[in-house]
Amino acid sequence: MTERISFCHPPPSSNLQASISGVNQVEPLTQQLNLYFIPDILFWDPLSTIPSLKGVLQCPKEACKRRNSFLRAVGWKDGKTERSNPRQLYGLTAPVELVSRVYRCQLNNNEVVAHDGHILMQLRNTDRPPFILSHLSGITRDVQTAISSYVLSELTFSRIANIMKHQLLSSLAERCKTLSIHYPTVVDLSPSTLEQDIKSMWSTPSNDFIETIFLADFWEKEKLYTHRMISEVGTDDWISMDHTFKVACNIGIKQKLDNQWKKMFDSLFCVLNEKGQVMGWQLTKRTSFKNIRDLIQRINSPCES
Repeated sequence: MTERISFCHPPPSSNLQASISGVNQVEPLTQQLNLYFIPDILFWDPLSTIPSLKGVLQCPKEACKRRNSFLRAVGWKDGKTERSNPRQLYGLTAPVELVSRVYRCQLNNNEVVAHDGHILMQLRNTDRPPFILSHLSGITRDVQTAISSYVLSELTFSRIANIMKHQLLSSLAERCKTLSIHYPTVVDLSPSTLEQDIKSMWSTPSNDFIETIFLADFWEKEKLYTHRMISEVGTDDWISMDHTFKVACNIGIKQKLDNQWKKMFDSLFCVLNEKGQVMGWQLTKRTSFKNIRDLIQRINSPCES
């Protein structure tokens, strides 16, 4: 369904402008150095790579709904025109450009890009796309996996942002080192000597963006987590439950007026079986039993059956 190309070796020259500080002329060598820092390219064309989608994938436009207006591939979002610029994605070791297929419907010749949200909804039972898009940007799926792993390791969002920044900077420095070996005549080649355009291209997501990605993934899987936890009924006749207050300190909002952190909850109520497995949890504003009554009843139901 996808193909990702990473520019890990000096590619052939092209007409791109020089982007190494101190170089004023466009020369073949400089062009090669410049290309070495361009983003990885992720091609997205589910219609052409999954035969079962042909005659199934339909135009999501309102005028074509319920009329079986199937799609066919006609072009790419490849940056050849101003209207066809690819989407920019954050990656773990390099920035990524999402080059998607452009489809056209049979009935009204409407054009829709392959990463359109309505198209992705039609693919939800086929395969998960290797990216997640926000309004203006997006991330690769491996970035989401890394964020979830870091959060489960109890790292703060600001700490995660710093780790991702250092990872990307290390990858950029490694490319500079490789070029210095192949082209010893190029002096002072390092991330700090690259022009601002390249530095901006090799950026990482903000704390807020990382938090948004994690929460979106959590809410998407909340029912799965809840079902899994409730199904973890032990073989013995006891469970453990209690409120913990440390976790709740990290859940809240930063107020715009005074920039102060405001907690949304006072505690986390957690229920464990005899194996130490989580059977259920709930964020609460008070420790009153009535606040966790529904949770206890949901856990108790499978225990009684």
